[in-house]
Amino acid sequence: MKRVILAMWIGLCACGGPQTPVETVVGGEQSAPEPMAPEHAVEAIWMGPTATCIKRDGKIHCSGTNSSAKFHTSARSTETMTESDIFTQEIIDMSVSSSSACALHPGGTVQCAGSILWGRRGDGCRFGNNAEVICNDQTVDRTELKPISRVTPLPLTQQIEGSVDATCALTQDGEVFCWGSNIDGELGVEGQDFSTRPLKIAVPKARRLYAGHHHFCALSLSNQVWCWGTHRIDEADNPYERAVLPKQFTSIGEPKSADDVIVTSSGVCVTSGQLTRCVGEFALDETPPVVTENPLVFKGVSDIVTGMDHTCVLSNSGAASCYSSWPHLAGIPTNDANFGSQWREVVLPYKTRVARLVAQRYGTCAVSELGEVACWGARAEVFGIPPVDDEGTVPAPTLMMD
Repeated sequence: MKRVILAMWIGLCACGGPQTPVETVVGGEQSAPEPMAPEHAVEAIWMGPTATCIKRDGKIHCSGTNSSAKFHTSARSTETMTESDIFTQEIIDMSVSSSSACALHPGGTVQCAGSILWGRRGDGCRFGNNAEVICNDQTVDRTELKPISRVTPLPLTQQIEGSVDATCALTQDGEVFCWGSNIDGELGVEGQDFSTRPLKIAVPKARRLYAGHHHFCALSLSNQVWCWGTHRIDEADNPYERAVLPKQFTSIGEPKSADDVIVTSSGVCVTSGQLTRCVGEFALDETPPVVTENPLVFKGVSDIVTGMDHTCVLSNSGAASCYSSWPHLAGIPTNDANFGSQWREVVLPYKTRVARLVAQRYGTCAVSELGEVACWGARAEVFGIPPVDDEGTVPAPTLMMD
């Protein structure tokens, strides 16, 4: 049986010299893809801190906490995938934050729904000191707020990404604009806590945009990586550096350009060739997640996701593996009291190769090349999957169904 090897250089000692790789088998031989996509295949998936939205049959369905009516006008929360009555127009990209959600339309315009706290809609509206609604510096009646509004002024856009409390857009000209909370430096500017309108970020023109929980990164046209927000992007004494102003990512060593970027909830990974170098928080050695002192180096992986107490990777062969001290976060259905932290391959309920992973704090979903989605972890309502116990856990990967 062909095996895929993941090599990690954790480098926590100060002894100098070359670091010894620890090799762990993270994937096996995969079956050939099914020739036909399943009925009602998922066309796209967007996962936020407390909710997940999918695009299926051209329509948006969401599950989880519907705080501030970010995806449905009436439901406070949903435990199954429910068709959105807010995002009813054609959508080509989406972002889901803690209490807001935004959609990119084919023409390049962006609309947002949900809370106006800290200007999360990007439409000029916010709450005042006494919870009054203020739009364009004028107090207005709450009844004047529509369920969804356009983000302005914003050039035509090609991609949007959301952190917990902010949203950024990559325009068709390669510029980056952000709006919402700046408490953790998500807007890349100094001297203000939020913005109700898009602010241009001082980074080179970019080809791709990425978001973590409280930080953003952009891959420039020259393949440089620039990041801003709260995360670990260099060797500063404070591992949770608040990089208010965007700065070039420099912690990966050589090479100085990237083939791809992977941004996890609290980390940044840069891929060049077969190696992916990561810094930030990764649940690999202890709970809570460790903050790496030197870059982790993964070999032969195409995707990496992290949560509160788990790290999952996708090998180049299409196999998913997870590391956690909790069986349900590792996707392993067991009551073994001696379940220990180690890399384990996740057995999925479909035979198709995995195309990508998505995750939030309490769980992970694996999306196949044919649009099948299997999820595992806690808080099953976020995935729209029935839980198996009163604590809402999904111990084994379960298909996301209608």
